[in-house]
Amino acid sequence: MWLRVTYLINFLCIGMLIRSGIEILASHPRLYFNNHCTPGSEWIRFTRDTVPLEEGAFTARDDQRDLSPFISLPGRAKIGLGRAWHGILTCVWMVNGLVYVVLMIATGAWRRLVPTSLEILPKAWDSFLTYLHLQAPSLCDFTPYDGLQQLGYFVIVFVAAPLMIITGPAMSPAVVGRFPWYAKMLGGRQTARSLHFLGMALYLGFAVVHVLLVFIVHREHNLTHIVYGHFDPARVGAATLIVVATIAGVIAL
Repeated sequence: MWLRVTYLINFLCIGMLIRSGIEILASHPRLYFNNHCTPGSEWIRFTRDTVPLEEGAFTARDDQRDLSPFISLPGRAKIGLGRAWHGILTCVWMVNGLVYVVLMIATGAWRRLVPTSLEILPKAWDSFLTYLHLQAPSLCDFTPYDGLQQLGYFVIVFVAAPLMIITGPAMSPAVVGRFPWYAKMLGGRQTARSLHFLGMALYLGFAVVHVLLVFIVHREHNLTHIVYGHFDPARVGAATLIVVATIAGVIAL
């Protein structure tokens, strides 16, 4: 039960964190690996607008994008509310993650996610090739996860999550003002911002692929296990409805 509850909370939080993060990014849709942010020095941008080089001819406000509420949270260039959503959801996500990790260690469930030998690499590669050939691994390969799944979950839980937690505070002017060494340790605020974005992109890519595979590979088993904790062919329809409604809620909120 605890696994399904923390899974649900995590899914809701991640979905809305990504959307509120997009809202924050839209306030200045350019990313840098330098602190001076000279026009043209961004390594990626999400706008077609060019910045004039004349001093005083451009402000960050001119770069702000107005996004649909179906993409960002809350949308419509409301950066203040976006930051509020992001901060509150981060606290909920971190508490839920702490509970998840503690219970995993206490119950021994960590063995399901943490690879204990390098054999996971060829297994993950075999799984990847199977998917690449548009085939589904046998159900017996999921015990409970196949090699690629286990490696993916491990990276998300124990690599990407700490990356997001570490880089988040380095973007805060209050934190940097009080502890300037913290941002310097990560290469500066803008580098931390870029790393945070890359972490978000990893989460977004993982979430999209994860949801697609849930519905494509052994759908009946996946959906009933997610909702009820065990395979129940009589309740596949109800499980499908619950999962679809949850996904729609994350997008529509």
